[in-house]
Amino acid sequence: MGKKGQIIKIAKGTMSDIAQNDINYYAKNINTYAGISINETGKQGVFFGTPEPAPPIENLQQDTAQDTADNTPSASDQATTPQNESGTTSTTSVDDEKPKKCIIEFSVKNKVINDGTFGFDTIPSNYNTICESNIQDLENEYNPFEVESEQYFPPWVSIRVGQTIILQLNKTFNKKDEYQSVAFEEHNDFSYRYMKGSTEVTDMIEAKEVHITCSANNESPDGTLIKVKADGADAGGINIWYPTPKTIDLQWHFVEITGNDKDRSALEDKLKIRHLLSLLEKGLKPSLIDINVTNNVATIVDITAENERLKRERVIKKSDNHHYIEREMKQDFVATIRQNHNAPNNIVTLYLVNRSCLITGAMGEEGGRYQVVAGFSPTGTGIAYGILDGEQKLRHTAIMHEVMHALGLRHTFSRQAVHTFADKKTKNYMDYHETKKYTWKWQWAKLHTYQHLQ
Repeated sequence: MGKKGQIIKIAKGTMSDIAQNDINYYAKNINTYAGISINETGKQGVFFGTPEPAPPIENLQQDTAQDTADNTPSASDQATTPQNESGTTSTTSVDDEKPKKCIIEFSVKNKVINDGTFGFDTIPSNYNTICESNIQDLENEYNPFEVESEQYFPPWVSIRVGQTIILQLNKTFNKKDEYQSVAFEEHNDFSYRYMKGSTEVTDMIEAKEVHITCSANNESPDGTLIKVKADGADAGGINIWYPTPKTIDLQWHFVEITGNDKDRSALEDKLKIRHLLSLLEKGLKPSLIDINVTNNVATIVDITAENERLKRERVIKKSDNHHYIEREMKQDFVATIRQNHNAPNNIVTLYLVNRSCLITGAMGEEGGRYQVVAGFSPTGTGIAYGILDGEQKLRHTAIMHEVMHALGLRHTFSRQAVHTFADKKTKNYMDYHETKKYTWKWQWAKLHTYQHLQ
């Protein structure tokens, strides 16, 4: 009983009234409020009618006095229904009866992924259904461990010396106020700042995000696992990959097939140097690879003298109002470029072609149905071919896809890849999904093995 005439019950979780027989409420008005719904059920139905009259108030006072004398709560009862200083009776919440619990998970803002600010790789939520290779091998990539009796997969992040990355904290607490410290383990290569808005706080209990700064490289391909400790118990963690960044030069070229600079003019409208620099940075910065574009203006590889031969040999065909490369003859087209241009073997060479590559359909050749081929860059050769899509566009993410082929990456759905996924089920750069945004840690490591990186 609190202020005269009030009974207040407060619970963070679920509150239950349990009686062996009846529970009766008598009041001038009884008000019930619910944020979502009120549910009433009864084995024999829910009945509404004229309520029974309440006992006379003097009887209630006598009954209350007798109850107080006869039913003084035991020590355990007092712990369950304590009174505060004002005398208000409060009910213990179900959360208070649960053991202490702390789980810290990490995420990043969409801009980090879209801009390639740093690498962030978390195991796909649906990996059990889209992974077509050994699932346990995939799980082991993330160095899982137990947190609160459940398997926990720490994400991978990549970071450079001197760089500060920001991770968002997603926290699950029970009895939060009982924790003294929730923080990363100390590590000589990293410093941490726990932030709540613009205010630095002592640890993760009140923080909304953590700022991590790297002070040294680690050349181990296994990276480093750093755990979060909540009063000494495992509560989360991250894997950090931070070898010395590598570099390589890139030259880009427009392939002139039609003549009279028609292809050059069309390609210049589709891709500017600023676009090229941006897409290379977004795609490869998470892998700790920097590409130096050596020519600000694309040079021309002129094969106009071969155009009629390529048409005659059905390497280049016509559909509606544009020409395309027949997929079955793509090696002949590649050979023609190689005969007319000698690509250095210690750099990345990017050829941009103002043609799409199609598979002619069963209805015939000219005017028939066609299947668009996304590209044909040979894996690990340092040579990439950027071609048009089915809408005659030069998609920037598709160019990055081809450059990654040149540096040694295979498709996500390839049986020769480190792990194999169903096609078009991820937003990885090496998938065929229209949206390409990220790479995985084992792809970062694979890219770093390309022999001509410096």
